[in-house]
Amino acid sequence: MKNSVERSTTRGGLQFMQALRNDWLSQTISSFLILQDMYYLTIMSKAYYFLILLFLPLTVMNGQDEVWTSFTTANAINDLIIEDQVLWGGSFGGGAFSIDLESGERINYTKFNASLPRNRVTSIYPLDNGSTYFGVRDAGFVISNGSSYELLFETNSHINDIEIDDNGVIWLGCQHYLVRLENGEAELISDFPDNDISTIEIAENGDLWVGTDEGGLAHYRDGQGILAVYEENDSAFPSDNVEDLAFDNFGNLWIASASDGLIKFDGENFTQWTTQNSNLAQNVVREIT
Repeated sequence: MKNSVERSTTRGGLQFMQALRNDWLSQTISSFLILQDMYYLTIMSKAYYFLILLFLPLTVMNGQDEVWTSFTTANAINDLIIEDQVLWGGSFGGGAFSIDLESGERINYTKFNASLPRNRVTSIYPLDNGSTYFGVRDAGFVISNGSSYELLFETNSHINDIEIDDNGVIWLGCQHYLVRLENGEAELISDFPDNDISTIEIAENGDLWVGTDEGGLAHYRDGQGILAVYEENDSAFPSDNVEDLAFDNFGNLWIASASDGLIKFDGENFTQWTTQNSNLAQNVVREIT
């Protein structure tokens, strides 16, 4: 993910979500994002998801009054980020939208206004020039300016993550392969233990760390290929289900697991936090800020 983009989930976020889940037994928090004193959540209630905004400090979770503002009732929110005071959401069926948190200006990206080929958006990457990269299910990788789009790479594979390295190479984490896209030329890479790429993180030296759905974690270098693979049964790595990756300011790689909690890799050793050895509310961690 982009370093300037804020996403979820931290341990506190999980505890916050668990408190909400205890209050609303029929609902599930699927995404959580914090910007100052505002909390952005994606909540599922039975068959529908809602993107909501809570204008309150964290103390409201202890029983104080709650104020909610609904932004959309799309069937599912797949991606939720903030970039330069703009809230972005990608949905399953409702396209994507951006909301300027200062002016309130909203832009909708859908097939109905010709800004997207389809309304199923799986990933978002805002650009500095005002355009935006989108991963669109059953269409591919597109760039849109809000009124028109261009298809840059066609694929029926879900695009789960979009990253750009310092050389301008675009990397797409897809359901069936990793894509290297440079000057319009696409290279499909499928040498991983599991080629369902769930997330990509680029290190300061330009190396890629690739998380997979069921094949653990891979260290990849452009031009050389896979340098190392960390799987649950073959190394000290405790999980094969990697949901998200993020580097901290000390160079540690933080790993969100779909089943095994939160993991830190310092380059040599893995440290794991679960419900059994910490105050983590649950072992399903979807995203990390």
